[in-house]
Amino acid sequence: MTEAEKVKTYKPEAPAHPGFDRIFKVATAAGALLTAIWGIWQYVDTAQRDAAKPFLAERLADCVAASSAAALIAAPVDASKQGEQQDTFWRLYWGPLAIVEDTDVESKMVNFGRLLRFHADELKAGTPIDGGTVSLLTQAALQVSHACRAMVSSDFRLRLPLGLDKAAELLKNGPTP
Repeated sequence: MTEAEKVKTYKPEAPAHPGFDRIFKVATAAGALLTAIWGIWQYVDTAQRDAAKPFLAERLADCVAASSAAALIAAPVDASKQGEQQDTFWRLYWGPLAIVEDTDVESKMVNFGRLLRFHADELKAGTPIDGGTVSLLTQAALQVSHACRAMVSSDFRLRLPLGLDKAAELLKNGPTP
């Protein structure tokens, strides 16, 4: 038989395991399907995060503003701006923050609001208040900040250090022996 005849009559040998070819084709199709599913999931996840960005940005801005207002009420840098800070707090309390806050931030804001309402006249007048009241206000302001921090950390999938949370627990429960 000549070389040309060998080429014309060449038949590939059958695979050693006839099922191997079928398994290989099924595995290839399954891999392609899984890749397509993963790509669609990634697309949907990214689209959802992009759609949530304006809401999360507003949530962050409102939390920072509420936390700042509470801090400046509890430990004023300029006593003449006390009324302005209280107005800012109440505007956020009744308006923008109420739209975007979670239940933990809400409860901390309500707690701070109760303390503020109770001591509002003293604070607006700029009269000195006792140390116990200052301590209550600063603790409540820290609780607002920490609740906002936890909410924002969750929103942005951050793993922030626990140092501030431990400080809040220490203020709440006191030092342990």
